[in-house]
Amino acid sequence: MSINSTILDEHQKPLPLNSLEKFLFETDDILEFSYICGNGYPGSTLGYSSQSGKLLISDLRIIFLSVPEFPVFKSFSCQFNKISNVSLQKVSIFSITRTILTLKITSVSDSLNDFTIKFKSPNTAKSVETLINLNVESFFDPPPPPPPPSFPSFPSLPLYSPPIPTYEEVTTVTRRTSSNTNK
Repeated sequence: MSINSTILDEHQKPLPLNSLEKFLFETDDILEFSYICGNGYPGSTLGYSSQSGKLLISDLRIIFLSVPEFPVFKSFSCQFNKISNVSLQKVSIFSITRTILTLKITSVSDSLNDFTIKFKSPNTAKSVETLINLNVESFFDPPPPPPPPSFPSFPSLPLYSPPIPTYEEVTTVTRRTSSNTNK
């Protein structure tokens, strides 16, 4: 998990972590993004938030880019192996229903590590939740074993059997050995 460390290319797209990373989903249907970290005590808890931005999901991580960028908060990135809990809830305030996606991040200590995304559309929220759940589950599954190597097939050869000696060859060898033993 990192704040303000996402490197963007000239098209304002995040650079992939490796050559295999693929971006699966992108949306700007964000009403609010917030991230809280620390131990909960005043002075030792930090909060980052943005009222708009772009959310990107790859097969390795989730990325939020704040639009417009603020000096303190430009981007947020979290790999799926750090996400421990994903929950989606609908909240109604003054007859306006908002869909909120909350993600818990595993940490070594008992500190707060939550980020919340409020979406304008419940369909987008459901899509994002499904993608995150699939990636979080698959991240902990072992990768499938590589396929066995394939070798070219050749026609099978007949089994080898030594040539059978003729009568003359056997008798010649027998005569030689018997004459050597008589000497």
